[in-house]
Amino acid sequence: MKKYFNKVLPTLLVAALMLGTFQLVRSATPAEADVGGAGIAIGEFIPGWEDNETTANGTDAADGEIDDVDVSGNAAAERDMAANADWTPADAGIKWNSTHETPAESGEGLVSATHGTSVHTSNIYHIQVTGHDGIPATTVANDDFGLTLDDIYSSSSTQTWIDGTCALVGVKYIDIKDDTVTDTADENSMVYRFQVSADSSSATADPSTCGTLNGAVTRSPILYAPDGATVTASATLTIDTRERTVTATLEIDNEGPDFSNFSPADETVTDSKALTISSDITDGDSGLDEIVFFDSGTECEEADFFKYVDPDLGYKQPRFLTIDTAIAGIDCSDVVTDTVTLDDAGVATTYAFSADAGVDIDGEVVTVTPSTATDVTAGQAIEDKLNGGRTIEADTTYSFTTAVAADDEWSVARTYVGGGNAFIYELTPSTAVDGDVTTATLATSINTAATNVDYWFGALAIDEAGVMSVVTGGANEVQYDEASPAIASARAGIGWDEDPDVEAEEDDRASIAVLFTELGAGLDVDSLSVDDFVITDDDDNVLTAIGVELDTKTVYIKLDADLAPDATPNVAIEAGDIHDLAGNDASGGNVDASDKIDPSITLSSQTETLVKADETVVFSIVSDEPLSARPSVTVYKATGNANAASVGVSVADVGDDDQAWDITVSGIVAGADREGYWGVYVSGSDVGGNTATLGEADAAAATDEDDDGDFEAISEDAIGFEADTTDVAAPSATTPTDDDTVTYRSPYFVTITLDDGDEYDGDSSDVLTVTEALLVDEDDNEVDISGNIQTSDNNKFRIALTDLALATHEIHLSVEDGAGNTFTTDPYVLTFTVEEAGAVEVDLQPGWNLVSLEGEPTDGSVATVFDADHSATKVFTYDNSASAWVSATRESGGTWEGDLTALDGQHGYWIYADTFTTLEVTVPSGISDVPPTPPTIALGAGWNLVPVVPVDGAATRDADDYFASVRFNLTRVLSYNADTGTWVSVLLDNDLATASGNNKDVTTGSAYWVYMLEADTLVP
Repeated sequence: MKKYFNKVLPTLLVAALMLGTFQLVRSATPAEADVGGAGIAIGEFIPGWEDNETTANGTDAADGEIDDVDVSGNAAAERDMAANADWTPADAGIKWNSTHETPAESGEGLVSATHGTSVHTSNIYHIQVTGHDGIPATTVANDDFGLTLDDIYSSSSTQTWIDGTCALVGVKYIDIKDDTVTDTADENSMVYRFQVSADSSSATADPSTCGTLNGAVTRSPILYAPDGATVTASATLTIDTRERTVTATLEIDNEGPDFSNFSPADETVTDSKALTISSDITDGDSGLDEIVFFDSGTECEEADFFKYVDPDLGYKQPRFLTIDTAIAGIDCSDVVTDTVTLDDAGVATTYAFSADAGVDIDGEVVTVTPSTATDVTAGQAIEDKLNGGRTIEADTTYSFTTAVAADDEWSVARTYVGGGNAFIYELTPSTAVDGDVTTATLATSINTAATNVDYWFGALAIDEAGVMSVVTGGANEVQYDEASPAIASARAGIGWDEDPDVEAEEDDRASIAVLFTELGAGLDVDSLSVDDFVITDDDDNVLTAIGVELDTKTVYIKLDADLAPDATPNVAIEAGDIHDLAGNDASGGNVDASDKIDPSITLSSQTETLVKADETVVFSIVSDEPLSARPSVTVYKATGNANAASVGVSVADVGDDDQAWDITVSGIVAGADREGYWGVYVSGSDVGGNTATLGEADAAAATDEDDDGDFEAISEDAIGFEADTTDVAAPSATTPTDDDTVTYRSPYFVTITLDDGDEYDGDSSDVLTVTEALLVDEDDNEVDISGNIQTSDNNKFRIALTDLALATHEIHLSVEDGAGNTFTTDPYVLTFTVEEAGAVEVDLQPGWNLVSLEGEPTDGSVATVFDADHSATKVFTYDNSASAWVSATRESGGTWEGDLTALDGQHGYWIYADTFTTLEVTVPSGISDVPPTPPTIALGAGWNLVPVVPVDGAATRDADDYFASVRFNLTRVLSYNADTGTWVSVLLDNDLATASGNNKDVTTGSAYWVYMLEADTLVP
């Protein structure tokens, strides 16, 4: 039942409803107590409320508004009292025709509803204050006409309307019982207007000043009042010289009625046109106002009934204010679009999403889950606009954040376009109330002459607060079906993939797919069993079924054995054994299955898997049934360089049964263009058009990639061959180099490095095999040295040669890769010359020389090194551990006397020469029976005479590097300049002076004095 302030009116202004200007009165509260005839109520004017104004005020249409109306032809003037000169204290007001017999006293004549809502676009409410003497007929000329509200506020708001210091402008009107009654004090009322919103950002800002009501205070403030908030208004009137305070409240209810136990359930299937619609409805807040059922020939969705509202607000906003307007205005075939707008510093860009995308705007972030291809396109456009790098995909949630939050702003609006007149039709139920639960019931029937039709049934309900709800999902589908299913066709070799992640047909030689003519929802799986089917092969043998699977109208029969490749079995059923979901029994019948079994082509043999230039490959293939024609063959290069290349392909019949063939691949010529893995793809069809393939169709399918997209391996399903058509390359490095001269040692090691490597992806021929290795001397004598070769990777070869003559030698080497390729010039020849180990020489000047040897001499005796013709006459060394000199002196007869008998590489020496000469010794090379160890030199505290041991063969070493092992005890390093006869300091990194050039290095052949703080061991 509709509630009004003062009377029930018979008409509705639908246009006003759809504009959201006036709504049904849903709440008005009587005064809290009888305060001498004063009353206050909160409510909404309804369409059809008639205001009959005085002539002086002009004539207004019956629109129920109390402001923003045309007054005396002045469209710009608004009825906020002081803003219009026509409104004087004497004639201001609205004469409201009403039928109640007495003026509103203590709330009499006001509705008792207590709830309102803030879910609509415009939620306008009015406050009516009445009283015998509180509102005089004639007032002074002020803005409030003698009465100011004390308070109007929301329990969820902190707006300053709550403190009573800022008045809400009202309008006085005259409550007329009779057109002939003159104005009297007890017939006057004040009306005030306000709005509520569930969005705090829409609330009216706090007034900046309260001193002047005219223009300073909003006529219709918007209070933030979400679900559960309480709006309170109070006023003080003077009645019989006593002040009376009256208060009214409005509870905000944004939750619509709840549906439960709706019948029929979604996807109901029936063979009866008669059905009963029923549902339980509860509304524990404001209470249920109205419930209707509806039907539609098109599926309806929730988006058809509700506008887009930011999900963060926590409610759905109905498109329509009443059930009547919803029934009249909803078209379930409308295309519902949520258009997102990005305002980028004043430049707007729009993106259209379906309602299923779930657009959600939260400040600077918009979140969507693309559902359709259009959604994906719109999401990608936003991603590209914001310079993102993601690829947008369906059914994945994405968040987009504006690039410059201060200048950018998101907004969204829902539109309904392109409806096909798929309207909904009202069905009025009977209702029964039990406590908070209302049960609605309607017995109806489906009006159709068809034997099969889909229909949708739903329900709309609205509560006393004005919030509308619809059955979840929009409506439930009912499928009416009275047609009997029948066996229609069958396909041999088609089964059902039982993997729940696949749920699709698959090729299966042990299955038959049987299709039924079924116009309804499908067959009833519970009516199926293996015993329902009789299956016979082409020779009338009965086949054994071991299982059945159902996909709506197709039954997949699993057999205990594979069918023949060209089988066309017969499938028969008895009448009444199988029925559909509506209960209709299938008629009996049988059908011959069509052959949908793909033939199988296999590779029986292959002559080669790896070939070189000018070789051929023959593939022998067989089919398990005759093919309609010779199979087609494609040969393609799967790896190798990108240059286009082709080879010759021929296919020859083997026998006369159209089931065996030889494929010959030829024309594999030399050069990198033919090099790589070649894939072979075979395709053929049987007489029924079923196709068989062998191998992979192209290069992409024939090669597997790793996680980085690089080649990993040839696919297991690929068939083909490798063509290595390039000769083995000459060695990339040899030791010694060609035509080099080397110092004799035994054994002498020759290293030859080849780089056949991976010449293409999948190269298996990169292992080289030595076929011949000869050592040839100057007289062309040959020695087989293949047994002297060692290798770890078949690309780098080490050859040990012993007792080489001091002469020129050649090594003749022949190798083959996996395909049989050899050196372009075979064999490869490496030439080198062996000479005697060279002498080590140190230049000496007249006078004292401070020197050392580069290694251990073959004969280091003083008498041998300094023979009778040598000009050296004195040799000294220093025993570092004993801090003592050891020396030798040439006597007058030419012999050497003293305790120094031999020179070695572990000491430094002072040598006195009479003339310019050289110190020459032979340092042998080769590998001894005992493995070498790095040299060490013991140093004592104080001065030590130290040689330079060339462990790395270099002529010079950085002094800091050479003395690194004793750096913590080392304080000084001195060398001797024989030219000047002076000491030279070797500068280290910890010296204050800048070290450079020779002052930073130690030199092979020289010796150095080193001062140590403590004994230590030098490791050169």
